[in-house]
Amino acid sequence: MKYTKCNFMMSVLGIIIYVADLIVDIWVSVRFFHEGQYIFGILTFSFMLFGTLVVQCFSYSWFKADLNKAGQEIQHCFLLLHCLQGGVFTRYWFALKKGYHVAFKCNSKTNSFTKEQIDQHKEVIDRVTDLSMLRLFETYLEGCPQLLLQLYIFLEHGQANFSQYAAIMLSCCAISWSTVDFQIALRKSLPDKNLLNGFCPKATYLFYKLFTLLSWMLSVVLLLFVNDK
Repeated sequence: MKYTKCNFMMSVLGIIIYVADLIVDIWVSVRFFHEGQYIFGILTFSFMLFGTLVVQCFSYSWFKADLNKAGQEIQHCFLLLHCLQGGVFTRYWFALKKGYHVAFKCNSKTNSFTKEQIDQHKEVIDRVTDLSMLRLFETYLEGCPQLLLQLYIFLEHGQANFSQYAAIMLSCCAISWSTVDFQIALRKSLPDKNLLNGFCPKATYLFYKLFTLLSWMLSVVLLLFVNDK
């Protein structure tokens, strides 16, 4: 069980996709309101808000459970951060800060680790696994409905602006990446699971999930589109 530099870069890519997805969703909803398409604007913003609220609730409950297990009392600042939608960013800050120290400063070129180093690697891997699961929740609660909505709007009107294209592309990236990232983190956190080593297994799993989920969503959108006609 080892947290590597590649794992750290994947965590950095995960927060970039997460932030970009939120920014584009807000951009699309504001664009809909500006154009007078209030129903689409409300739906876009509601999907984003519902997904983030559920993720913040899970994040806070896990923070509370971890601190209670360690015999510590949870600070009120954590509750405030989660109420301000900053729980995931707080988790990323702790995970990246500790992960950078483990991957770049305490990483050994040999396979022999002291007990302290093993504990540090395990701590980071557990934090990253929790983040991956929260990203997976957010993806299926917000990313998938968002992608369905944008595809339906695109088929209904026959054209889309740049913000909608960006929302569709980022939703696809977020869905496929969060699924693969969670699978990698889960296998790394469980010693009895085989790791996804190398580029080919990860790329194969990425495209498999991407094409599978997209085919399901396109089928649902086409059924809705045909039913409306």
